Formats: sequence, C-alpha cells, structure tokens
Amino acid sequence: MICSIWKKAAALLLGTAMVFAGMIADAFSDTAASNAENEIAFIASYGIMKGYEDGSFYPDNAITRAEMVAVALRMIRLDNPATDNVYGQSFTDVPKEYWAYGAVETATALGIINGYPDGTFLPEKPVTYKEAIKIFVSLLGYEPAAKAKGGYPQGYMAIAIKENIIKLSGISAADNASRAAIAVMAYNTLQTAMMKDSYYNSNGEVVYTVSDETMLDIYFNSQSDKGLVTATCVEGLYGKKTDKGKIEIDNVIYSCDIDYADLLGCRVKFFYTDDGGGRRIVSIVEDTARHERLFVNSDMMEAFTGIYTAKGSFTYYQNKTPRKVKSVKLSPAMSLIYNNEYIPYNNLGAIDLNINTGTVELIDNDRDGLFDCVKILSYANYYVNNIIQNEETKYITDGSGAGFVYGIEDVYEKITLNGVRIDFKDIPQKSIASAAVSADREAVVIVVSEYEVEGEITAKSTDGGTEYIWINDAEYIVSKGVPDRY
Repeated sequence: MICSIWKKAAALLLGTAMVFAGMIADAFSDTAASNAENEIAFIASYGIMKGYEDGSFYPDNAITRAEMVAVALRMIRLDNPATDNVYGQSFTDVPKEYWAYGAVETATALGIINGYPDGTFLPEKPVTYKEAIKIFVSLLGYEPAAKAKGGYPQGYMAIAIKENIIKLSGISAADNASRAAIAVMAYNTLQTAMMKDSYYNSNGEVVYTVSDETMLDIYFNSQSDKGLVTATCVEGLYGKKTDKGKIEIDNVIYSCDIDYADLLGCRVKFFYTDDGGGRRIVSIVEDTARHERLFVNSDMMEAFTGIYTAKGSFTYYQNKTPRKVKSVKLSPAMSLIYNNEYIPYNNLGAIDLNINTGTVELIDNDRDGLFDCVKILSYANYYVNNIIQNEETKYITDGSGAGFVYGIEDVYEKITLNGVRIDFKDIPQKSIASAAVSADREAVVIVVSEYEVEGEITAKSTDGGTEYIWINDAEYIVSKGVPDRY
C-alpha cells in the first residue's frame, strides 16, 4: 500500500537534514504574465521549486525527470536525501556522482518512481504530464485506486482529474510538462486529502478511505484560511499599521517575513503554521474570486468626487483612443491610502488627488459594486545624476543640482528596476527614478527605469508645472534634472 510512504518518509526524515524554506522576498521577474504566478509563488515559498540566480523562474521551460524527483521529495520534506551507500546504484545512467543520485535512489526506495526496462532512468529527459501525474498520485497514496482504474497511465490520469490535481483541457498526457504546470500540480496536490488506508475486500475489490489531512498538514504542519488584509507594517486600512514582521488579516495578527504592502485591502487565501509560539505566515495567495481589483494609470484618470460620502465616485477613461469614459462607485466607508499613508476625511484637503504621474488602485473587497479601498501612488520623476548614502539619509541628485532625500531609520523602502526589486545602492546613474513618498516620510516607493527611446523631438509643452515632449509622435513626461540635450 502506498500509504506506507508516510512511514518510510517519516523514518528517513529522522536521519535527513531538512530544509524548510521561508518566504521568497519577491515574486520572480518573469512570472507576472503567467497564469500560474500565484501557484509558483506558493510552491517557491515552501522551497519545493526554486528560481535562478538572475531572479527568473522560466515558467515555460521543460523540467527534467531528475528535477521532478527532487520536487517530489521536497513535497515530503526530504530536501537533502542521503547520497552514501545506503541504496547502491539502481540505474545505469544515474551514478553516485550525479547531482540527483540521492533523490532518485530515495524516490525509488519509496516506490514513487520507476525506471525503464533496460535499466536506465533517463534523468535529463523532460518529464511528461503522465509521468508527473503518476508521481503526484503516488505521493498522495492513491496508487491502489489508480491501479484499480487501469494502472499507468490512464488510471493515474483519472484519479488526478477526479481529485482536481490537473485539468487536461488543451494538452496531451504525453506532452512535456512545463515548470509552471508542475508548480500548479504540486500546489493542488499539497492541498488534496491523502489516502488513509486501503485493502481488498472479499470480492477482490479495492476499498480505501480518505483522511481529513493533506500533505501540507502532515509534512509542513501548515493550515489554510481566507480573509481580508486589514493592516501591514507599512499601513492599515484605517491608519493603524502593524509592527515590522507582522501582518493583520481579519484583525488577527500573524508573523511574516515580508511586508505584503501591495495586498492591503485585498481578500487572500493564506497558509500558516502554529507551533504554540504564535501563528506564522508561510504563503499568501490573492483570492481573486472574492474581490475586484482595478488599476488605472494617471493619464487615464478623470476625477474623484464625493469621497467618504454616499455619492462617492471615480471617473476614468477605459481607452486612450477613442476616450471612453467609465465611472465606478466608492463605498462611503472606504479607506483612502495615498503614497502608503491612510488619509482620513478631515485631511483630504491636504492632498491633490489629480496626480500627474502615478497609479490608482481600487479594490471592491466584497464584490458589492462599491469600491472599499483606494490606493494612490503619486510619483515625482528624477533623472539620476548620482546616489549618496550616509548613516542617516539616502540622497538622489539630479542633473539640476537638486534631488530627493529621505531617512534610513524606520522607513519602508521599495525600489524596483524594470520590475525587479533592488537595493538603493544598485540604482544606476542616468536612469529615471520615480518616487512616491508618504507625507510622514515613513514610506518610500521608487520605480527605476533604464528604457531608452531614440527619435526626433517634434514638440514640447508645459502643463501645471509638468513638462512634456513628443518623440516620434509619442508623448513623454520630462523628469526633473534631465539635461537640456535630452
């Protein structure tokens, strides 16, 4: 019975150095456009799949059979299986010097994998969907049920579809599985109830029972829940933020390793451990089915009216050409977060909601047609001439001799270069730094860009102190301190 994997794996755990990864600091640089972005982040947060040194995940790349075995063992907390002479050599093409020798031998001993009749394993061959599914179904203990349904591959495929491990729409079982597809299947497998036991009855039929435990419960001591992110260490929905290393979900405090500022006001599904010393977040996935999230760039916004009243609304353009106007309703009990700082009704007059450069994010967290949270990032743009850091401050100088300065102590800082998070010291010269700073100067978001455009300047104009130029008939905002030569 495959449920014996539980016992075998538990015994191996006692003699194996376990590596339980914490949070990934940020999303991978190449997964934002992937339909599997949340699943990839989840799997990476548990250390089951990892990215590359350049910050990429390469979601569309194939995954080898050896890599698949390593993924499977990490799912049962065997990240560093033994590589000594415990097993010997089962396959002619997986010698002891091979990087995945220990993983392959351990998985073979557990009955998770098989080789080919000629004694090979073909570790560098891309894994197919049907091969990966056999591994996932075996990990869950459903192998007796799969064999009763015809064995490999159709029986395993049937179980995988029934248990929602995979949907085969548009793919063939014989196709090579991508890294993103493996992440999705691993994500689903970890949350599927495991087979508890199985036996043959007097009629020779397989009888099995399903436990109320998942692989997350058994191997990671993790629980899942859903809720609304009500506060982070950056800001709260009503002005009360958490301590650093904490997050508040439905007014309950959890420990965490990153700030999750971008999820403030969002519905989430989250996974946490509780060892008696407090609840710690392992992974958070945005629960898109339970809220609506709308993003609007500043050049597409028209106006806010009636904020914090029963007639509050936000008007924006859906298209640049033709300019189609749309208006959405705001909840009178909404939260306005401006540059990561909560703005109450009596302070509305201190800010200008008609921003020149930036983004507006609106969240309807209960899908009732009223947006409950509005987050605005208003950027000032700087041409980076130099960066300076001392014990107390960080300073960006622009080409005009002026610049932008902020403190170091007790300041939330998020800096990205072309979408990838970087340190202050890594901001390149002659780049453009767009900075959104809270009024209390406790939160700083800087977006750095090195994109270059070549062409003829066909026109210039100034509107409200902002300078615009047209290059090849496209409009650009001129950042502060850009040399006259452009």
